[in-house]
Amino acid sequence: MKKDIYPILTLRGLVVLPGNVMTFDVGRERSKNAIEEAMKREEKIFLIAQKNPETENPTFDDLYSVGTICAIRQIMRFSDERIRVIVEGLERAELIEITNFLGYIEGYAGTGEEQDVKRDIHAVLFKRIMDGLDTYIRLNKRVSADLKGYAEKYKEDLNGLIYETAYAIPFDYKVKQDILNKNSVERRGECLIDALFHEIDIINLEREIQEKVQSNIGKMQKDNYLREQMKVIRAELGEGSVENDADEYRKKAESLKFNEELYNKITKEINRLAKMPTGFAEANVIATYLDTVFELPWNIKSEENIDIGYAEEILNEDHYGLEKVKERILEYLAVRKMTGNLKGPVLCLVGPPGVG
Repeated sequence: MKKDIYPILTLRGLVVLPGNVMTFDVGRERSKNAIEEAMKREEKIFLIAQKNPETENPTFDDLYSVGTICAIRQIMRFSDERIRVIVEGLERAELIEITNFLGYIEGYAGTGEEQDVKRDIHAVLFKRIMDGLDTYIRLNKRVSADLKGYAEKYKEDLNGLIYETAYAIPFDYKVKQDILNKNSVERRGECLIDALFHEIDIINLEREIQEKVQSNIGKMQKDNYLREQMKVIRAELGEGSVENDADEYRKKAESLKFNEELYNKITKEINRLAKMPTGFAEANVIATYLDTVFELPWNIKSEENIDIGYAEEILNEDHYGLEKVKERILEYLAVRKMTGNLKGPVLCLVGPPGVG
């Protein structure tokens, strides 16, 4: 690896690649000093991105490890002391060491990758990237037309394929930076492949969710259609209307020994049910509530007794499978008896969720 010392300009959220021409403004004093120094040294500067764009005085650890050596093509000075810079990317390089922080940042950058990498590794990476691109293009209709020609355009240039693919696909900025930050073509290729197939997984997941939503909508439409048909059939037969159901509930309410307050509440719900169209969703909720109420043992009443054993016998007869509820009631009764506070009724609410 060849290494040279360069003035360093740290970038906030910007990446320059070899062959790219980029224009940006510089306002920080340290960055302006780095440009001035670069103009004295063959007009070359090392551009590297900060990990956190908000950092004002980045150290070695605050910078990504790979940047780009650039040629300064033009600078323009503005009255507000900004400098506009036009640079051309020449070569990717790895940051090795920072040697100066006084006035501007200066450090060593190494260029050149190992040349003994086997060709078959590059071939495998190329194939994996192209397989991913083919799948991505097939799944994503809003894809750039350029992507379809990458196989032919970059068949001899794995690095170019990686750079262009990383730019063309709308990865998150940090993902792109992570790809470009790798210091070898093999690592960049592996990172791109991971990001590409992760993007494909996301697209597949979105498609799966959309298909399920469409399927559910279709099922709901079919159910509504069948429900309307049933309403017509019932109307023709004079059966199964909410009016008939309400009449049945009224008869049950009159046959059971409800107190006046409870009877009035149940009658109110029955009257609500009678006014609803057959098959209306809320009618089913009210009907479920009324069925639950009428299934309770309203006509069964035991004599008052403070004996815990007697209470357990009654609960064992039918506690609706609610073992924990039974245990809590017995615990409450035991505490009440121990404290001598025997006044006040014990209220047990029974029924499935949503019935009030």
